Amino acid sequence: MAIRETCKTRKWRLWAINVRTNHVHSVVTGTRDPDIVLNAFKANATREMKESVAGKAVTRPGLRMVARGVFGMSTT
Repeated sequence: MAIRETCKTRKWRLWAINVRTNHVHSVVTGTRDPDIVLNAFKANATREMKESVAGKAVTRPGLRMVARGVFGMSTT
């Protein structure tokens, strides 16, 4: 939910998301630098995990791949 809520709040378009047990894949369009998007996702997801489960959430540096242009995505 943290990623969906972050996109909604910041008015970014979430095209796809795949949440695994230890990482997340997402396709997002927005007007921000990819590092800002990644940091916002990580901060909000980490905060939500810490609030919902006892213990410590572990985070690592994220990998971002940037696609320039639109690849088969329709805005309609």
